[in-house]
Order: sequence, then structure tokens, then C-alpha cells
Amino acid sequence: LLDEWVAPVDRFTPEDPRAELARRYFVSRGPATWKDYLWWSGLAAADARAGFETIKPGLVQTSVAGKDYWMAAGLTDTEMAANAAAPRAAYALPGFDEYLLGYQDRSVVLDAQHAVKVCPGGNGMFASTIIVNGRVAGVWSRTNRKDLITLSPQPFAALGTMQKRLFAQAVQRYSAFLGKTVEIR
Repeated sequence: LLDEWVAPVDRFTPEDPRAELARRYFVSRGPATWKDYLWWSGLAAADARAGFETIKPGLVQTSVAGKDYWMAAGLTDTEMAANAAAPRAAYALPGFDEYLLGYQDRSVVLDAQHAVKVCPGGNGMFASTIIVNGRVAGVWSRTNRKDLITLSPQPFAALGTMQKRLFAQAVQRYSAFLGKTVEIR
């Protein structure tokens, strides 16, 4: 029945699968370090390096805190300035979101002192996170009932008025996604 129910798919076979994997990583997760990519890909270092070197001319390099980060080229200086000046935002991300999982070094967005709160026990089980202005500002948990979800935020530090408003907006988006009422406790 599978052949009857699922339409045939054109197979995409890239010329260099190593380069295609590297391209997809840096386009979707950049800026990221070479070590982030090597760790994420799970490839042997020589294979990961071959793919990275192939796509490197199409990437832009920037340095943060003495580390080299790579991202897809294409954003103009005007677009980057507009993004930097964009209104701040908050997100209520699930525990296994690529915002943290896509990187070996999370220090740019997560203070080391709070890492154990995000991944208690260091066993790979990540808590749901509160992201405010690009940084992990806390964790959250939820309690499910039939038509109501109660969300319990545990910020690392008291949230200011604007941060609370932004997080409430994130919870509204989450509520709309679930199609259920979500309250913050």
C-alpha cells in the first residue's frame, strides 16, 4: 500500500554530500564554529574538513570573544544592521531545540553558571528554555490538563517589565500553536 499512498519522490543526490551537509549546517545554524560543525556532523574530521573547505568561499567569517564563526554570505551590511536594530524578542523553546543542540560550544548564548540548569545531570536531557534577546534567560516546565496548559517559568534572574511582556508574547504564540489555553504561573 505504500506505493499507492505515497507519491514517488525525486531523489536529490548532491555532487559532494560532505559539502552539501556543511552548506546546510552553516546556512541554517550560522554563525557557528568549525568545531561546532565537526561535533554536530559526527563525521570523521577529514570528511568534515573536506566539505567545509569546499563551501568556505561562500561563507563569511566573524570573530566573537577570540573564536572564529562562519555563516552564509549574502546578508548586506544594511540587512545586518536592520537585524541588530530589530525589536527584541523572547521565545519559549522546547528542550531539544536546535538553538542549543546545534552547537558544541553554547557559551555565546548560555552562561556557564546556568548550564547545569539547562541540562541537569549533564546526561543530554535538556530543559525547555526561555530565550530573551538571544540569550538563555531561564528554563520552563509545563503541566497539561484537558483544555489548559500551565507554564511555570524559572528565570535565572528576575525579568524586567519588557522581558516579561516579550515572554508573555512568546507564550501566546505557543498557545496558538497548540490550540489550547496556556497560562503562566
